[in-house]
Amino acid sequence: MLIDRFSGSEALTAADRKIISEGLTALLRERSVAYEIAANVALSRGLARPDVRDFGLPEILRLSREIEKKPMFSASSDEGACGEER
Repeated sequence: MLIDRFSGSEALTAADRKIISEGLTALLRERSVAYEIAANVALSRGLARPDVRDFGLPEILRLSREIEKKPMFSASSDEGACGEER
């Protein structure tokens, strides 16, 4: 489980969470392509497919879910509880 180390005045803002989420999405896309290439090479050589854990895919997905389920605002954010600008 991810421990939210950023609370109080150091809480992640909605913008912070959006940037992290976009970064994780890009990382997942790139790692998925790398996994598919490695799997195709392995299969062409008669070897077993690589483990998705070797590419960090489960961890990236877990972190993505974790960052998305946290509130998308903080007390220091410029957004209200429903995401509207103040």
